[in-house]
Amino acid sequence: MALSAADRALDAPWVSPLGGALAWAGGDDVFPTRYLANSPAAIRRLAAGAGFEVVKIDLIEGRPEYLRFSAPTYLLGWLYERLVNRVPGLWRLRVLLIAELRKPMPSAP
Repeated sequence: MALSAADRALDAPWVSPLGGALAWAGGDDVFPTRYLANSPAAIRRLAAGAGFEVVKIDLIEGRPEYLRFSAPTYLLGWLYERLVNRVPGLWRLRVLLIAELRKPMPSAP
């Protein structure tokens, strides 16, 4: 499949430094990633600091779609997913964190 002119232009070596200069960012990473809310404890702390109540926090391991390139790898990933989702002691190995927060209703004066 042939690349379009836009694809070739966006893949040029000058794009990342130009993007960083335009975004007033330093270094090679135009949009640095900061993991500030990636654990149940961090979610609870940040929620409390913002005035929210934690309704529920779920940790789950999703289907191993990234291993679909072969049946044996997908089967191993599927077994891993089943194991960590069913054994309570392996909750720290689950990669998807879903939190439900609620803003408390103000109390009546």
